[in-house]
Amino acid sequence: MENTRNYYYSIDLGTTNSVMAYANMTGRGIRPVVLDIDRKNAAGSRSRDKLLPSVVFYYKDNQGHMQPEVGDYAKSRYGTKYGYVCKSVKSLMGTSDCVELNTDIPDQTPAQVSSRILAHMLSSAKKRMFQEDISDVIITVPASFDWDQCQATLEAARLAGIQVDNTHDVLLYEPKAVIYDFLQMQENGEIPDGLINLSKPKNILVFDLGGGTLDVSVHRAGYNQKQILDIEDIAISRYSRIGGDDFDELLALEMLKRFETMN
Repeated sequence: MENTRNYYYSIDLGTTNSVMAYANMTGRGIRPVVLDIDRKNAAGSRSRDKLLPSVVFYYKDNQGHMQPEVGDYAKSRYGTKYGYVCKSVKSLMGTSDCVELNTDIPDQTPAQVSSRILAHMLSSAKKRMFQEDISDVIITVPASFDWDQCQATLEAARLAGIQVDNTHDVLLYEPKAVIYDFLQMQENGEIPDGLINLSKPKNILVFDLGGGTLDVSVHRAGYNQKQILDIEDIAISRYSRIGGDDFDELLALEMLKRFETMN
């Protein structure tokens, strides 16, 4: 996770949006900073924002080669460029399903499309951080992700140029990341102190509703003898595809039924 400038990088590869952050370990603790990611906006001009839509649009360049465009502009093309835009690809990770893209596009697996999102964020981070190489990154995944889904995420990371053969884990469960971040904000005084008092180990329930997944998990959190935070998984919901996309689909089907019964 660490490079020569003592920076630590992490990516939340989300179904709807993705975020990248870095932190610098100092004597005053860890101060995470969310990066502004470069992208083409819906109007076609260049812009920066922290939330990057997890959407990839493929187009032909002047040499006739397919090129990926990630972010807001890609999102604006959805519905108008069928077969050349892919969104919510995270929901397909670890499955044998092919993405709904034309066969002239080289990326046909969820991992390949996801790697484009990761690569775009890494490229932007290198420019923003003046780094020649950012390849040691932690990626968060839903706690309900099974082995196949985690392996697909690692494959996407490898294709994007991220080191996946490390002595430390590359993947971090999202509920654990939430607990780490919550306690870090509490220690830094960013939120009221004592909301979660870990003078003794406690069970913590995390309800994480995302665009494509829902994690409901229980963890045992406390400090060990070396005063290092230790988080143990106790129970994790096993249904991964219950998120905002699924709500939207059910609502759309219900509206269609009502429309069809109208006089």
